[in-house]
Amino acid sequence: MSKTATVFTAPERIKKLDYITKLPRNEFVAEISDLYHSLNMLYTFREGNGRTERVFFVMLIRNAGYDIDYSTLNSDLLMIWSIQAAGGVTDTLVKFFEENIISR
Repeated sequence: MSKTATVFTAPERIKKLDYITKLPRNEFVAEISDLYHSLNMLYTFREGNGRTERVFFVMLIRNAGYDIDYSTLNSDLLMIWSIQAAGGVTDTLVKFFEENIISR
């Protein structure tokens, strides 16, 4: 599905969720960053997308045996990083997850 020049996420990507929870941490972080960007592009609700994504990622990350620290997250920066990721620049989004996905 697409809208103007933006192509949205294909449903087949959802099947990878169980697979990625079993990856080594560095690969897991890369996949989580990519998945975050992809799900962000779904933009399924008029309001509450960010809150819904946050809950989903907490659950997914915990299911993989990690936790995530959102306490220092600046939501404006996350929005900027998400916009950058939509343009193909994912390094700041990956760095956020590298620094904030922690062992339990």
